[in-house]
Amino acid sequence: MLSSHEACRLLGELPAARESDRIALRARLLAAAQRYGFPAPERERMALACYELATNIVKHAEGRGLVQIWYQPGPTLDLFAVDRGRGIADLAQALQDGFSTSETFGKGLGSLERLSDYCEIYSVPRRGAGPRRGWHGTAVLARFSRAAEALPAGVGLFSRSLHDDRANGDRLFLEQGSHHTRWLHVDGLGSGPRAQASSAPLAQALAAQTDPVWVLEACDRLLGAGGHRAVAAAGLVRHAGRGLELAGVGDVHAHLIDDGAQQPEKRQLGFAPGILGAVHGRASTHRLSLAAGALVVSASDGIRRRWSLADFPRLPRHHPQLIAYLLGYQLGRLADDQSLAVIAATPGKAGTAAGS
Repeated sequence: MLSSHEACRLLGELPAARESDRIALRARLLAAAQRYGFPAPERERMALACYELATNIVKHAEGRGLVQIWYQPGPTLDLFAVDRGRGIADLAQALQDGFSTSETFGKGLGSLERLSDYCEIYSVPRRGAGPRRGWHGTAVLARFSRAAEALPAGVGLFSRSLHDDRANGDRLFLEQGSHHTRWLHVDGLGSGPRAQASSAPLAQALAAQTDPVWVLEACDRLLGAGGHRAVAAAGLVRHAGRGLELAGVGDVHAHLIDDGAQQPEKRQLGFAPGILGAVHGRASTHRLSLAAGALVVSASDGIRRRWSLADFPRLPRHHPQLIAYLLGYQLGRLADDQSLAVIAATPGKAGTAAGS
């Protein structure tokens, strides 16, 4: 079973505009890679990929962007770059060696696919003017892993503490079998060490129970016994039958996304008010069928719940981890711990082989 406190950590984040920041980011990446046992040739590939990501932001987005270093299971190191530039009108053409719009050799994007174990690029060209023109820019995930399998297939995790402190009141527990994915998404009340301590023992609730309602009932007992308080959602996706069972109590939220329909749909799944370990009614439950390409997104209240698929066209077609990083970055509230999980109805790309 994975716990986001150990399995999903932001190791570094720096803007790309200044050369000093790019040098510091490279040094932080190489130190982390050495600490997690990546061999020297792979560390060199990471450094080159980091340089390409930062350079592309400077060339094509006037430096308006940043690069993050993430730790994921494996061990796996992810480079996630995001900018608010003009976007890429023809991504397939931009990936061809020799193509450039900035009078350079044009090897940056194409080289990322060769340098990394897995690479995926999402880009939306700028659309018109006005407050509702939606997100535009480019987001890139470049993954380096020492394991044949890193994160479970079809899963994306994002977890970031308030002010990037060591303690995080949000926690995700996740377990995947051959035909299902189960997870528990907990938001301990408040922030800091006490909020983090509230969720620490709750892995046993997910391990002992299958039905999401029973998982939350077990959480309620554990929290009450320890004098802690939290809100939470528990979910089960059955991949073979493409079914979702989801239960929740309190101010967490979830969305069901179906991008395979003629008109992409995002359905919000709300939960009954209350606090586990204190006063609450029966957990709200959702039992739904899932389309083949559907995604389930669960999030703490540190992630804004009001957003539109129209602001991120075609995003659900991408790897759940890229989706998690981009939504977490764009929708995160600066005054709270932030976390979200993206679960695919039918696991596809495992994020371990190069491609886009």
